Amino acid sequence: MRAELKGLEVEDAGDILNLDEFSPEDPLCFAANVTALIGPFNERGEELFQFTVCTPRWLEQDTFPKGYCWGRHYLFVSRWDAKLIMRVFRDLCLHAEGPDWNSVATTLSRYGQWEFEDYRESLSVNH
Repeated sequence: MRAELKGLEVEDAGDILNLDEFSPEDPLCFAANVTALIGPFNERGEELFQFTVCTPRWLEQDTFPKGYCWGRHYLFVSRWDAKLIMRVFRDLCLHAEGPDWNSVATTLSRYGQWEFEDYRESLSVNH
């Protein structure tokens, strides 16, 4: 089974935009919350994977109140380039394969925060 990118959305001041509708004020210094809608290739449905796409310059400007910052679920780019970002996500999906969707999604969750990443089915206890 393979993954398929079904859409990319960017959060901008509370609005949700398609990737090609977004343009940061400074393409060399920005951070954007991007949600990738990814599902099984040639099948209906998708799940959400969230990323922070940012430039090193933006990261340098952060003051890190506690003196450090974690970097999981970040995609670093040298400048805003919607075509490049789309290509990166499509390539990620192209290489995410596994025997079932859970395996594929687990692989993708190494890059972006999967909406079901920490989900566990509740266990019913019979007395």
